[in-house]
Amino acid sequence: MNIIENLKNVNIPKSYIAIGSFDGVHKGHQYLIKKMIDSARIANYKSVVVTYDPIPRFFIGNGKDNIILTTKEEKIDLISRLNPDYLVIIKFNKNIWHMEAYDFLRNIIINKLNAKKIFIGNNHHFGYNRVGNHEFLKSYEDTFYYDVETIEPLICSSTGVIISSSIIRNLLLKGEFDRAKRFLNHPYMINGDVIHGSGIGGKMGFPTANLNVQKGKLLPKDGVYTATARIKGKLYKGVVSIGRAPTIKKTMDKLNIELHIFDFNGIIYGYKVDLLLWHFIREERIFENEKELSKQIKEDIKKTKDMLKEVTNNGFVKGRQIETD
Repeated sequence: MNIIENLKNVNIPKSYIAIGSFDGVHKGHQYLIKKMIDSARIANYKSVVVTYDPIPRFFIGNGKDNIILTTKEEKIDLISRLNPDYLVIIKFNKNIWHMEAYDFLRNIIINKLNAKKIFIGNNHHFGYNRVGNHEFLKSYEDTFYYDVETIEPLICSSTGVIISSSIIRNLLLKGEFDRAKRFLNHPYMINGDVIHGSGIGGKMGFPTANLNVQKGKLLPKDGVYTATARIKGKLYKGVVSIGRAPTIKKTMDKLNIELHIFDFNGIIYGYKVDLLLWHFIREERIFENEKELSKQIKEDIKKTKDMLKEVTNNGFVKGRQIETD
């Protein structure tokens, strides 16, 4: 997959494109992108995924809310698994925000990407005042000689709920982690840099790597999660605590992301860690003392090792992808 972040000298051969914010790269996004890729291969055209960084909603909101399901790096990782020929990441700034939909269509989609077929979700908008949508694109088919295929949202068969990034955000914040994971169709990703912590976990016999994540990244409900962690290209299993660590740190102010890695004793300060959260184990709670906390951590570790037995190095369960509705 070729990644393009600067459109200045880009001139892709005839292509099929899928355009969207694709925040979370959830099951519905995967369906749209796969449909585009399969169609492009049949037509012998290049397959191109077009997305934005940051997502428009975050930029327009002045970065005030932690709403991003996937950072740029996480999105690249997930979309690369689908194997398009190109991933075009448009830097969302004031120029793009205020660009007229017609100019976006002509200058980028047609002149730069040479689109011959455009795949778009029926709820995606682009251009100033959100004028650009599937109906707008249909109106210019004869002008620019392309076709449009509108993809309807996927609906959860068991609940009738439309799968969307906003629904997944709400599920993660409410603690409905398993349901959010089914809608995502992959574990929840958190990429971060290892920073110095208090060192208390190490003194208790459970050393942790403290992670600092990108501004705007949505973190799921406070609690303990099973996880796999990719560090310097190697995958490890571990347990993650997201919360305020009230028993040890006696404060409820600062949010911490602490990863205890099994069978690992290296020094990784400053390294990047790619986390995949697999299961929610329990909520964060206050213990009477460190002895009770230590006992609970041992139980968390045992449970985590049992729950992660089937996880392989490629981020999926043995023999299949994550089970979906």
